[in-house]
Amino acid sequence: MVLAGYDQHHLENLNVPDYEYHVELGQVSLHPGSSEQPSVARWTTPSGAAGSYTIDGQFYAGDSGIMQVDVRINGTGVWQATDFGSFQLASNLLPGDTVDFAVYGGYGYGNTPLDATIQLVPEPASLALFALGGIALLAAAE
Repeated sequence: MVLAGYDQHHLENLNVPDYEYHVELGQVSLHPGSSEQPSVARWTTPSGAAGSYTIDGQFYAGDSGIMQVDVRINGTGVWQATDFGSFQLASNLLPGDTVDFAVYGGYGYGNTPLDATIQLVPEPASLALFALGGIALLAAAE
């Protein structure tokens, strides 16, 4: 595992079986830069994937430094906490829209692990077609 100098960075613990830098094996962590620049993980809505999305996750208390954490959609804050917290959000997103997960407000001991999942919610029409398909399969089996 390598930490990227004295600038903001992203870190994924792939090979250290013990807790190092307060980032557990398999976790991704964000760390602000030495001038308190925010560290941001960005997800962009793919082309042709407009719809309603759920954005669920958690910032964990990593190192001993106290950081600010937030989730932004197209640059607008939609959730914020000090150091750690869980979020469950929903938003209609268009292709090219961004979801940012940010850690900022400090530097020293600023590793802040993050788990996040972004999922497209199936449209009601798709769910209805799925249900009708299941009914047709059951009818055909009888």
